[in-house]
Amino acid sequence: MTPSIQEIVVELDILAPVGQVWEKMLNELPSWWPADFVGLSGGKMYFEPSAGGRLYEENGEGGHLLWSTVVMIAPGSHIDMVGPVTPAFGGPNLNFIRMSIEAAGETTKFRLTNSILGHFDGHERVTMGWNYLFGSLKAYCEAA
Repeated sequence: MTPSIQEIVVELDILAPVGQVWEKMLNELPSWWPADFVGLSGGKMYFEPSAGGRLYEENGEGGHLLWSTVVMIAPGSHIDMVGPVTPAFGGPNLNFIRMSIEAAGETTKFRLTNSILGHFDGHERVTMGWNYLFGSLKAYCEAA
């Protein structure tokens, strides 16, 4: 196994104001995160939107899974996170994630950049997963 550095980029246009997308992305995550996009049986997602905060899940039976830790938040612009992936989930690797938004008239341009350092051979699967996840955010914002 040879470690590598790979990058996945997902871009979406969300038909909602940038402030609304930012608010829902950070503070309403349990409402838009798909129930089937978890690592633990019965897991529910939580997000602590501050430096050192976690994106994690709990399942109510004592199970916890850390997805990533917040490194930086630039309000209304972007969030940077870093998180390890164990062999059970396709690693070992380390993910550096930036979620950014910018206003484009009445539309918000959403961009996720996922830089992966380590063992990784699931580019297509992970890209589909990110599109599914943030497609859910898009639908949630556009329904409001």
